[in-house]
Amino acid sequence: MNKEISQLIRLFTQLPALNYRSATRIVSYLLKKRTGITKLLTNQMTDLMANIKCCCYCNNYCNNTNVCEICSNTNRDNKTICIVEDISSLWAIENAQTYEGVYYVLGGILSISEDTDPDDLAIERLIEIIKNNDATELIMALNSNLEGKTTAQYIINIVNKYHEKGIAVSFLASGVPIGGEIEFLDKNTLIEAINSRKIL
Repeated sequence: MNKEISQLIRLFTQLPALNYRSATRIVSYLLKKRTGITKLLTNQMTDLMANIKCCCYCNNYCNNTNVCEICSNTNRDNKTICIVEDISSLWAIENAQTYEGVYYVLGGILSISEDTDPDDLAIERLIEIIKNNDATELIMALNSNLEGKTTAQYIINIVNKYHEKGIAVSFLASGVPIGGEIEFLDKNTLIEAINSRKIL
């Protein structure tokens, strides 16, 4: 096998849920369609990488600006903050079209295996946003595994320590299975989980 092709396959295996066989099939397809979809994909990715930024408030992605469409939307309820692990969870909740508040993307969760500690989650900035927005509710929309629950409890402890005014904390309700990942839940399940969330 060509050295460059082999290196590309290995790169694809680093993507989530892609094993060597799947990566090989994708690379083979892209090479076959190199004057069609591969060219379009390459151009799109190049443009995206050149223009994409992270929102200075919630860490969501935005283009050529420092504030994302959600945070800049005056119709959103900025007193309700939904805390998610990553962008894909934000996208999943937005796709449900039932939540009208804002978000805070942690960019990870506390995990020994992933070598993620509290400093990696920028909790201090979350505290600033809570104060600036005079937030009244935090929704913990983290995956319902041990790491997600540990992270949620850590955030709650920090918020209670530094935020003098009481703030409601809620968790997604029924429909989220133990160990379930937010991004893989169907739209109806997410709608039910958000609308029936439970306040601690």
